[in-house]
Amino acid sequence: ANAAFEFDVSVEAEDGEVIPFTIAWTSDENSGSTALNEMVVAPNLSVSGYSIIEISGGEFDGIWEPGETVQIMVDAMNSGYGMAHNVMGTLTSDMPGDVTIDDGTAMWPNIAGGASATCESPYFQVTASNSIPDPSTINFTVQFEADGYMTTSGFMMDCTSSNFARRYFYSMDYCPGWEAEGMWEHGIPQGNEGDPSSGY
Repeated sequence: ANAAFEFDVSVEAEDGEVIPFTIAWTSDENSGSTALNEMVVAPNLSVSGYSIIEISGGEFDGIWEPGETVQIMVDAMNSGYGMAHNVMGTLTSDMPGDVTIDDGTAMWPNIAGGASATCESPYFQVTASNSIPDPSTINFTVQFEADGYMTTSGFMMDCTSSNFARRYFYSMDYCPGWEAEGMWEHGIPQGNEGDPSSGY
């Protein structure tokens, strides 16, 4: 027969995971088996940064304040080998009594392996209650879904009336295109002259 073997891979299979196969064969004269391995090529999405757009109820100073509504532009990094197609995210928080999620879904363009992208408008939108403890650090979770793939990743945001607050988050796991001066350069450390040998 000329029919090819077919198999389905679980959406929970991790990028780079190796799946072993054994093929048993027979003929009129003999029989035997052979082994082969196939590596899973999948996306590996995580939140790599965010910034906010203040909508109403605050001082428009770059800080999310009690009673204020903001939009959240979330950056997603794909550290896997596979392309992430039709990427969608759903946002939740660990303080649902004080944080209302007005718009809890967002979309991203297709994200190639090793690349990153910012979610497209309309962005996530959240409102802090007037009675939220000041200051508060809210843990947000994004459930990512793409074709044949799903995972979760988190980030933290401060809500406070103080000027001392987190205005921007960047994990440094990818190069955002900044121009560095002097001897600064984004990349994997080489461990030269006392520099670290891991990280970015």
